[in-house]
Amino acid sequence: MNKAAQIKQFVKQDLWTTDLDTVHIVQRVGIQALRLAIAVALEVRHRLLDAQGAGHDRLDGSCGRCASSAR
Repeated sequence: MNKAAQIKQFVKQDLWTTDLDTVHIVQRVGIQALRLAIAVALEVRHRLLDAQGAGHDRLDGSCGRCASSAR
């Protein structure tokens, strides 16, 4: 398995199924931080895709559709 495939496997499954009680404290903190970062990134991406799907050009309220509805 090449390096890219290993990383993909780790992020998709191994990161989320690793038993934190069996790893060293430093690894545990790293895994938890990585889990949080990925979860936040996926949520932001999901919300951006939802906004784009709804026809919003920008999320700061400056697009024509947002500005007219905010007033």
